[in-house]
Amino acid sequence: MAWAGLVAGTLPFSLTHGFIALGVMGAVWVLLYPRLLLDWASLALPAATLGLPQILYFLASSGTVKSIKFAPMWQEEPLSDPLSYFNFLGPQSLIFWPVTLGLFPIVGLLAFLFLCTNKHKFQWAAGFLAVWVVASFVQFQPWALDNIKILYVAHFGISCAIAALLERAFRSKRWWIRIPMSLIALAVFLLLILSGLLGNIREGQTHYQYFDQNDRDMAHWARQHTDKDDLFFAAPFHAHPIPCLAGRGLMMGYVGWLSSHGYNYGEREQDWKKIAAGESNAPELLEKYHISYAVVGWEEQYTHPPVNGNYFVDTFPSVFKNAKHQVFDVRDAKRVAMQKKRTEEARRREERMTEEKERMTEQIEEEEAEKKRIEEEEAEKKRIEEEE
Repeated sequence: MAWAGLVAGTLPFSLTHGFIALGVMGAVWVLLYPRLLLDWASLALPAATLGLPQILYFLASSGTVKSIKFAPMWQEEPLSDPLSYFNFLGPQSLIFWPVTLGLFPIVGLLAFLFLCTNKHKFQWAAGFLAVWVVASFVQFQPWALDNIKILYVAHFGISCAIAALLERAFRSKRWWIRIPMSLIALAVFLLLILSGLLGNIREGQTHYQYFDQNDRDMAHWARQHTDKDDLFFAAPFHAHPIPCLAGRGLMMGYVGWLSSHGYNYGEREQDWKKIAAGESNAPELLEKYHISYAVVGWEEQYTHPPVNGNYFVDTFPSVFKNAKHQVFDVRDAKRVAMQKKRTEEARRREERMTEEKERMTEQIEEEEAEKKRIEEEEAEKKRIEEEE
């Protein structure tokens, strides 16, 4: 059991939801098998020794602990009246799983009733049933549907119980009972796997290209010309070629994963938007997050807001470009921004000087024109006087 505990202790980093499920099952089995308390202790001690530091690290680095709450069937908002929870455990909760999973929960319940005839099998299956119940009423992460990953474990155990029930239908000694029961069991089996079978058939016929040659070319350039610790400013897209193909980090990753893991990314997201818009403090923000390169491409045009490509084109040197992506070197963002600012100020001074020169020229021309007009009037007046 100690070796099993060592393996279980590695689960928080590799399979967090499996560790939660194992904890629920372990608690149930300890209650149902009190005679094996020493064996359970030999499993729990190494599992806790290795697992608890990982759990504490998770809790310290994210806000996941705040999202653990009592939420029957993963309702979005908590009920204002605690007594309303008991109302929720009515007809709508009874039909939730049959509507969602079809025959599976119904046949699963029958399978557990069947296992009641065998004490040890039922005790084994009770751990998986407890996981299903806990995952149905307790939300463990900010995104409620992540509880499905815990239900996978329970689904495995319930599937084993259903398999035992269906297998029993083939073992009747009387053929007039065995044949119809076998046909019913076979029909139930086919119905249980039909949705998964159709899903696999559909997936086999669905084609979606994640990366094309332009993506691979940019990733190849990044691997060859950038350091492995360089950070990129790019779209927070879950399938962006920079992190996926080049193995380089982004200023901000996929928001869906940041949210589901409970990270407080609000300030970073606002700064990302300011850089994307090319605001006046964008160079300072690039320096703040130690960004080395910025990508402007297809993905960046579909963010909200879209990345202002003209800002990067006008401000930073381009180091890579193809039909889909363009990469800019922003390591000297502040210096480049200051240089651009000085250039812009010099251009404005030159424009002001040109405007002032033109204004003075126009003024001189107006004065000369006025002088000429006065001289013409005096000459005309003198001519008239001479004629008189």
